[in-house]
Amino acid sequence: MGSIYKSTKTRKDGTHREVWTIDYVDIFGKRKRQDFKTKSEAYNELKKIEDEIENGNYAQRDKTLTFEKAAKEYMELHAEIYCKPATIKAYFCHINCHLKPAFGSMKLIDITPKAIEKFIQARKEGLSAKSINNCIILLGSILQRALNNGQIGQNPVSKIRRLSLPHQEMRILTIDEIEQVLDIAKKYYPNFYPLLLMAIMTGMRRGELLGLTWDRINWETKKIYVTKSLYRNILIEPKTPASIRETIAQANNLQEFDLICHIFQNIYLFLSRIKRKLA
Repeated sequence: MGSIYKSTKTRKDGTHREVWTIDYVDIFGKRKRQDFKTKSEAYNELKKIEDEIENGNYAQRDKTLTFEKAAKEYMELHAEIYCKPATIKAYFCHINCHLKPAFGSMKLIDITPKAIEKFIQARKEGLSAKSINNCIILLGSILQRALNNGQIGQNPVSKIRRLSLPHQEMRILTIDEIEQVLDIAKKYYPNFYPLLLMAIMTGMRRGELLGLTWDRINWETKKIYVTKSLYRNILIEPKTPASIRETIAQANNLQEFDLICHIFQNIYLFLSRIKRKLA
């Protein structure tokens, strides 16, 4: 429990003034003192702090922490440890191109729901609703980390509604269209044909296809095990845990892959073919 007492302070000109001081220990074990003009102000503040400590909502607010510094800490101490390279690249783009110009020098305690709403309104002209939502989600993550560290008292993004996204129907190729695409690829783009065939027949993502190695194919069961994805010449885990899976390929397709791809001695099915074509 904290305490309240009356004390005398000396001004710079040598005169004295009486203040009411609250004295308490915060959740980090540090002793804190704050001065107020009246006893009622001191009492109300101390009660607020004690209630926050008891309810687990107390934050040792950092009144000098700017968004730019908080974003830098988030990228170094969170994103670069837990996020995939593509995600990190997207985060840097959101921060440098959109969030930092708007909030860079602003103190975190000054970022309010109204300030965020103004940001959304200002970006509606040049950005899609999805891009704006992505920026707000990242802003919320940065502020949430600061909240978890006790640097701010609340996350204002929690009070912001996401923009609604327009519904887009997925355009799916018909069987006839698929056959036409494969015929043209086989005739005019033979180096890309095996990759295109595998993509259509298995639904694998681009990175999963480029990272596919021969040892991930079971020729007896006709199964392909998707366990890695290639991003900027680095093998990484697939996008989500559910992406680690096995998929079944038709026997004649696998035979075609074996005949076409094995002429290039490489651990990857497709990568050497594409690099040779682009060289």
